[in-house]
Amino acid sequence: MFEELIKELSALEQVEAIALGGSRSGKHFDARSDYDVYLYCTGSVPEEARRRIFTKYCNYMELGNHFWELEDNGTLKNGVDIDILYRDLDAFAMDVASVVEKFQARNGYTTCMWHNLNTCKILYDRSGRLLALKERFAVPYPEQL
Repeated sequence: MFEELIKELSALEQVEAIALGGSRSGKHFDARSDYDVYLYCTGSVPEEARRRIFTKYCNYMELGNHFWELEDNGTLKNGVDIDILYRDLDAFAMDVASVVEKFQARNGYTTCMWHNLNTCKILYDRSGRLLALKERFAVPYPEQL
């Protein structure tokens, strides 16, 4: 079910890459662990397109939540929760570069996005841009930070 959802999301013209984060991107998860999915886009994905896709795979879905980023949250038909976050790939790259290469600290979560990139599992990468970012920012913690 999850693989089919990812395949359908990857077919959206706005989706450049898809990554899996959180516990499922590593080795320490179980069957009830939620999915943290990041869609790296070149434009916004219309809500109606998202609703059409998620209705096939989810029993419950909340579209368009905005806590930190735009996200859709729900429960897959197999009972596992899923969070799908939408990111502009270019803006994301600039944000991580500002931390890692320009050493710009912020109040709060300075290295959160960098950590997310370094630990994610790439599920789809249309042109290899997400992998290139992952490789570019696979560097030690900058002393300047």
